[in-house]
Amino acid sequence: TRVKAAGRRAISDTSRIVPLRDAPSRGDFLLAGANTNWKILEIGPLHNAIADKRSGWDTKIVDHASREGLVKKYQNDNNVDTSRIEAVDFVWHSGRLDQLIPEELHGSFDLLIASHVIEHFPDPVGVLKSAETLLRPDTGVISLAVPDKRLCFDFFRPLSTTGKLLAAYHGQSVRHSRGDLFDGAAYASFVGESYAWGWQDTSAARPVHSFFDAYKAFTNANQHSGQEYQDCHAWMFTPASFELLILEISALGVLDWHVQSIVPMPATEFLVHLARGRPIFASEEALEMRRAALLGDIQRDLYKQAMHFCGIRHWTDSFLNSLNRL
Repeated sequence: TRVKAAGRRAISDTSRIVPLRDAPSRGDFLLAGANTNWKILEIGPLHNAIADKRSGWDTKIVDHASREGLVKKYQNDNNVDTSRIEAVDFVWHSGRLDQLIPEELHGSFDLLIASHVIEHFPDPVGVLKSAETLLRPDTGVISLAVPDKRLCFDFFRPLSTTGKLLAAYHGQSVRHSRGDLFDGAAYASFVGESYAWGWQDTSAARPVHSFFDAYKAFTNANQHSGQEYQDCHAWMFTPASFELLILEISALGVLDWHVQSIVPMPATEFLVHLARGRPIFASEEALEMRRAALLGDIQRDLYKQAMHFCGIRHWTDSFLNSLNRL
């Protein structure tokens, strides 16, 4: 069944946490009930398109290079099957996403998919704002796979804040800052030989780059539009922190989205549906209560990370239930 977007009406029930046992498969969730009549915009799929054209999906693909350019770039990368890279419809180097897409397509897309991409955008809020123009105004859905910073190489990095996201949006950021490039190198960590993992003992997590190499990334950062773009993970999330960011930025009226559902996955990521309709609460007190609840959920998210780092690997149902009641 199709995911039902909330439309442009204001809502106060901001999300539904979907237990993993009740969730559809990863691919089905990200497709959000789509059929081949839907118009889909997929950003940065490389060789792993969710709505791949060869399966009959009516998909327009956005990526940072043409298919030929991507094949050449990744031809020696054993992690990329270049034969599965599909034709890129829109090559995106900079500027607003909605300015890249022809105006006649504005408001025509049913679904926007971005898997492990939002953390790379210099300005995620700007992309979500562009989606308001590109997707159907009442039924369009954004479907995201988002790295859970507790379960990947962002392990030691702090969570991103609303203030930083707003600053990137108002500054119309098109490049990552020197600080982000430094942090991305200085604190990228592995557990053993893995850069992503499930819930396990993470006490062996260690940085993989030298501190001085990270400083070289800082000093060599390209900050001008004529220079080559340098990529990194600029934004770090847990499920609760992501929901708080969307709540706060939309409550300010900057965005017209709400988190409709979140599925925490057993390894590496969580999945999100955003639907139209910014949250409006009956009172400022009600908004603050919701914010406080999510801030508490963030602490529980981080507590679970810390417990695994401290080597506590066996979580009983009673302990998890007591944690959820904190």
